[in-house]
Amino acid sequence: MNLEEFKSLYGSMLDENLAIKFGISVMEVDRLATEHRLGKDKRLFMGGRMPRWSEEEEEMLRTHFATTSSIWLAKKLRRSVKSITSKAHIMHLRKDIERIVEMGRENVAKRRDRK
Repeated sequence: MNLEEFKSLYGSMLDENLAIKFGISVMEVDRLATEHRLGKDKRLFMGGRMPRWSEEEEEMLRTHFATTSSIWLAKKLRRSVKSITSKAHIMHLRKDIERIVEMGRENVAKRRDRK
């Protein structure tokens, strides 16, 4: 088995297909992936390309990012928090200092409640 070829294909193929291609078990595919710290491309599981941002979505992000929770925006826009923060970074958006202070207080309160 060619390990370099396996590594290059792992992210874009299902484990079952890799097992067939390389003549190994699915368990062996999983073992090799773990051993070499390989990950799957998200698009493999989402049915193709990631959805593009519409002008309306970008405007909502531009309007609300500085003062609201990224979790709230993710729910409203039906996207991941990572997608929200990545797009905000690309658009050079920043949280207001008041929002940052509020987030800090929320995080401290959550930690205190867990104890």
